Amino acid sequence: MGDRLGTIVGLVTNRETGAPVPNALLQLSDGRGSLSNESGRFILVNVPPGTYSISVTGLGWAPDSIMGIEVTAGGTRSVEFQL
Repeated sequence: MGDRLGTIVGLVTNRETGAPVPNALLQLSDGRGSLSNESGRFILVNVPPGTYSISVTGLGWAPDSIMGIEVTAGGTRSVEFQL
């Protein structure tokens, strides 16, 4: 069944310095979520194929979002946020 699902990986950084933003909350439009780690990286696994948006929020940061993220069966999609 895992090959019928996709993965979204990504990175959250500071727009001005390029430094990673840890503990940012990422929310997929279907309700699943993830936190960025100390390196600013995050992963969302077992995502059904489809088109999604992802929003990101973090304490002290303006929220951001990316729309139209296509996830394919067995595929990995990479996204980056600059807060």
